Parts: sequence; C-alpha cells; structure tokens
Amino acid sequence: LLLKRNFNGGQLTALNHHVSVSAASVSLSSDLPRGFGMQVQVKLFAAARDIVGQREVSLQLTEGSTVGDLMEHFFTRYPELKAMAGSLLLAVNREFAERTVKLQEGDEVGVIPPVSGGGHV
Repeated sequence: LLLKRNFNGGQLTALNHHVSVSAASVSLSSDLPRGFGMQVQVKLFAAARDIVGQREVSLQLTEGSTVGDLMEHFFTRYPELKAMAGSLLLAVNREFAERTVKLQEGDEVGVIPPVSGGGHV
C-alpha cells in the first residue's frame, strides 16, 4: 500500500487504484466506480486522535461495510489503537453504535476512547 501524506491538511492519498485493506473492503481509493462505494467521515477523539495523528479522516468504503470493517482498517494500520479496542465507544451520526451497524454514504463515525481526568468539585 503506497500512501502519501499532505502535511498541510493531514490528508492521506492512495497512490494505487482500488486499494483494499481487508476482506471487508475498506478502501482508501476515492475512484471506485459509481454505485460501488461510499464516503464516510471518521472523527477521532483524545488518545485515538493522538495515535492516528489526525482529528478527522475521510475514507472510501464499499457499500455494505460496517463500523467493524472500518475499525479493522484502523486496527491494522494503528496497532496501538487495537490495544484499546474493547474500551472504545463508537458512534454513527452522533448516536452510539455497535460494530455490526452498516454504514451509509456520508455517515460520520466517531471513535471515542476511554477518558480520564478531571477533579473533585
């Protein structure tokens, strides 16, 4: 998988066509034929943002992909994120979601790791 990073916008660009990361068909390519793909926005919070190095990532997925498929993409690329897989909260369009939820064109997926801190009031 060949990627280049645009350091101004933090965007990753695939240099190969139809790059597939897993059998679940997560693709970084934005040139899938019409009707075969959908684009989703992934918002990363706290430690997930720190691990990935970006607040938001736009991904092209094949139709029928689930939240779990999308997360497998991130777990493959960021093993540190996989280490906290059991404690991540996931949301689709600002509603908590299980990994079995099917994604749709334009969905926004939130990846929320456990949060700690604060103080006594």
